[in-house]
Amino acid sequence: MEFYDASISEDAGNNRLLQQKGLALFELGRYDEAIEVYDQVINKSLSIESDTTAVSAWIGKGDSLRLQGKNEEALEAYNKAIDLGPHYSNAWHGRGEAQKAMGQVGNAGMSFLVADKLGYEE
Repeated sequence: MEFYDASISEDAGNNRLLQQKGLALFELGRYDEAIEVYDQVINKSLSIESDTTAVSAWIGKGDSLRLQGKNEEALEAYNKAIDLGPHYSNAWHGRGEAQKAMGQVGNAGMSFLVADKLGYEE
């Protein structure tokens, strides 16, 4: 984390570094901190419609929320990612996982189908 913090302080406008810090926190299981970083990435995105980093941040936020059992919030994050980047298979897969956890089996099946059609691989 020290590396990311030092690099970000030197290049505060680099959203990709911030995104990588969020991913590192996610991988460490520090989901609340990851969500905070993903929110920073989303808020710093100037043209969010075309910013792939923002789409990835929404997906990361969804993954973090889902692993905390916050499936409704995760579903909202995945939906936002899909609105901005409908071709991201991992957004569709995450959406399916959240829907499945909420008992929305039919919707989950459709989301998984779209994820598979887009080339999702675990």
